[in-house]
This record gives sequence, C-alpha cells and structure tokens, in this order.
Amino acid sequence: MGLGIRSSRGGLLIGHLFFAYYSILFSRVSKYCSLKILRILEVYERGSGQQINLQKSKLTFTPNVLSSHMSETQNLLGVNVCNCQDKYLCLPSMVGRNKRLLFNDIKDRVWKKFRGWNDSMFSFDGNEVLIKAVAQAVPTYAMSIFQIHVGLCKDLSSMFSKFLWGSKGGNRKISWDATIKKGCSHIWRSLLWGRSLLSKGIRWVVGDGNNIHVFKDQWIPRPNTFKPITVNPENDLRVADLLDRNHQGRDTTKLDRAMLPINKDIIMSIPISWRGGKDYIAWHFDNKGVYTVQSGYRLALDLRVGASSSNSSISLGWWNSPWRLNIPPKVRIFVWRACLNVIPSMKNIWKRKMMASPHCIRSSRRVFSSRTLFLSPRLTPTWIPPPPGRFKLNTAAAVSKFSNIRRIGAAIRIDKGLVLAALSNQMQGSFIAAVSELIALREGLQLAIFYNFRVQIAEVVSPSVVSILNDPSAHGWDSKFLVKEILAMLAVVGGSLGQVISKSGNTLAHKLALLAFSSARERLWLANNPLCSSPVV
Repeated sequence: MGLGIRSSRGGLLIGHLFFAYYSILFSRVSKYCSLKILRILEVYERGSGQQINLQKSKLTFTPNVLSSHMSETQNLLGVNVCNCQDKYLCLPSMVGRNKRLLFNDIKDRVWKKFRGWNDSMFSFDGNEVLIKAVAQAVPTYAMSIFQIHVGLCKDLSSMFSKFLWGSKGGNRKISWDATIKKGCSHIWRSLLWGRSLLSKGIRWVVGDGNNIHVFKDQWIPRPNTFKPITVNPENDLRVADLLDRNHQGRDTTKLDRAMLPINKDIIMSIPISWRGGKDYIAWHFDNKGVYTVQSGYRLALDLRVGASSSNSSISLGWWNSPWRLNIPPKVRIFVWRACLNVIPSMKNIWKRKMMASPHCIRSSRRVFSSRTLFLSPRLTPTWIPPPPGRFKLNTAAAVSKFSNIRRIGAAIRIDKGLVLAALSNQMQGSFIAAVSELIALREGLQLAIFYNFRVQIAEVVSPSVVSILNDPSAHGWDSKFLVKEILAMLAVVGGSLGQVISKSGNTLAHKLALLAFSSARERLWLANNPLCSSPVV
C-alpha cells in the first residue's frame, strides 16, 4: 500500500501497475522519443504481465507541430489523435484563449429543448416553470466549477426572454419590458474565485455562543465583513461571555464595555433562544442558509456593480414577495407582471402609440395603469371569534425605525370577545419585523402556559411568520432556535397556528403593542379589557 513513484513533490502517485486515474507522458515530437516510449511500455508489459490498451489511449499535439511529424508519430505509436478541446464528464479538460466558445454546447442544449417545446401548448406560467425547472438547470453543473463567459450569459438570458414572451423565429411578440443594453489557468482562477465568494457569505448562527470568537469569527448579521468593528479586540472573548442566561438574553453591561455602539445595535437584533443550542455555520444570502449557485452568482453580481448587500437584501425581499403568495400560478404571474408594470394596461398601450388615450373607460379622468389595480376600495376585515368553548391568541409587534426598542402586545380571548389575559411589554433589540412578530408570539404563548389557558388558535399579522413556522427548514435559518421554542410551546397548549389576518382584524393586540411606547415596564391585564382598565402588574 502506498508504493509507487511521484513525478513531483505532492504529485500523482503512480504504482507499479499504473493504478492511477491519469498517466500522462510528455515528450518531444521525434522518432527517437517515440521509440523510447514504446520501449518503456514494452518493458512494463513484460514485467507486469499486462498489456497497454492503445485503443483507449490518446495522443495530443501542440499547434506548432507539423502535420507530417504528427502522422509519423501516430504511425509509430499506433495511438489515435484527439483534439485538445475534448471534454471529460461534459466539462473541458483543457482551457484555451477563447473562453466563450468553450461552453457553446450549453447554448445548443438549451436551444434543442426550446425547439422541442411548443410554446402555444403552455400558458405563461407554464413557460415560466419550464424555464426555471429545465432550461436554467442546464448550465448549473458547469457554473458550479467555472465562471461562465458574460457573453454566453447574455445569450442564454435572451433565449429565455424570447421563449417566455412567445417569440419564435422571425415572429417577435411584445414583451412589455424593454431594457437598455449597455497568470494561472482558468480552472484554478475559477476555484479561487469561488472560494473567495463563499467566504464573503458564510457566518455563524448564535446558539449557546461557546464556539464563536467575538472578534475573529464572522457572526454579526452585517454583510461584507460579518465581524464587529473594534480598535482593541480581545482575542479570547467568546459570544457566550456576552450572554446572560439567567435573564434570558444579552448582558448589556458586558456589551457596553466590549463593543462600540455601532456593533451593539446590530448584536441586539440577533434573536437569542432561551434553551440555547449548538452554534452552526450558514450561508447568509439564502432563506435556507445553504449555498446555491443562484445565490452565489447574485452576490457576485452585487459585489461587481458595487451595490451594498443591505440594499440588495431589501430589493431581493421585495422581488420574492409575489412568489411567496399562496395563490394559483396564473394569478401569481399576473401579480408579478403588475408589480413591474409590464401588463398591457391602457397607459402602456398608449405609450406604444396603439391607443389614442391612456384614460380609463369608466372614469375618463383617471389614467389606467398597473397602479390602478392596487388602489381599488376593499372591505375592512374584523376580528373573527373562535368556535364556542375555545381560546384564541392574537399577538402583534410595533417596530420603530428610530430606536432599537421593539414593543409587543398579546391578548387571549374567548368566542364572545371577553379578554382573559392581555400583555404589553418592551424588548431591547433591533430585530427585523418577522423576528419581532416571532418574539411577540413566544411571549403570548408563555402567558397562556403560565395561566394554564388551552389556546387552540394563534393568529399573527405577518405572512412570513406563518411560512417560517410551517416550514422551518425553508425559511428563517437565523431564528432556528426561536422557532423550535414556539413550536414546543404550541404543542404544550395544544394549539395550532391560524390564518394570517390583517392589522384591522388584529386591533386589540396592535393597540397593546402601541401602549408599550408609554411605559418601559411590563403590564398585564386579567379578565379585563386592557383599553379601559388598569393593569394588574
């Protein structure tokens, strides 16, 4: 075991039976060298009793070798000549100067799929599913190793766009969205680029904090560095030293002493679990916390154009919001197109000089555009009581952009609207809205457990909270431990998460959260309306 010869330090180990994935021989093109190679192989065959299969061997020449010398060498060795651009496992084994032609087969494979699909047989959302599930998966394998040429990316994007909007051959359709177009090997550069990109997007998620060094590791949810800004770092300080488990949160005294104010505000936005848990590493730019080629290329694009990751996360959240709606695909596609203002509205048709006026047919004073769809009046929903004999929990959180304090409210009621218990409190921390809603739900469930109320239904305002609790593996990886606590509490009270309600249907809990602005201490009401009585505590 381990016997053999290495061609260089750390190079490939070649055993006495040539047990290696590749055995590459380099030589000058001459009759003398060819005969020497044949002599070496002949000695090997006599010594090992194994014959070299020349039919599986390949011969490659550099471009400056004459054709006569190629023919002579090929005849002497009896080996077939192959092109330097041959591929192994559908990937190029050698990379030349022309990087664009290297992956042209990707475009050919995508084009063959489009030609096999009849766009008239599918709806708009059906074409969208085909592009995402099939066509965009074609270059994924190559993109996981190589940087794809920007020209090829533009060609693929153009092909996707034409197929989506129904263009075929010379028959072009209106897309309603016209944009203005404005040392080492390539393999090694691609690997180093991918490693550098990966290091810019991974960070620690805080559980118990024992494995995270405060000033060495990436753990703060602030893209680009994920590290605290400091002048005199304490190398041995760990995140666990900043937590106060007795008070179930952060030790503000230690934070004030060890951190600058710019760091403290961000650290206060990290949700801390009461039960703790093991720290783990996650990919910051994906909902599941797992690196994907799509999220990696999106981060690379943001870094190239110089856009801050915070702005990109905001725009990404807006972009993904229509796709998270639990509605039929046909309606979801229409909502997405309406948000981008790329539907054939009166205004858009008028801009293309296909109509004489952009005004609405029913109201000649109003211009009919995509915005008109979202401004129509609608009914105001109200609080829906639970079934007789059951309890319902409503929670809400109030977020202020100008402070790092969040206010929460919770109310437990029966079918006739009678308030059994209500809570109003403040939390210190710059939590995002979804995390604030999760903490408000946890406080409400804790109130129900303390007073032994069997809450069967819990309602929240935020749709993201419902999606996180229904599928913890797909969303909210940074609040993983908090979600586990809430699910355990729901199991204790025997309840389940109800439907998402609007703010107007959750008035009591919302007003309780607003009451916390006037008092920094926790206030509690039992069997009384909190809006017209004094708190018990």
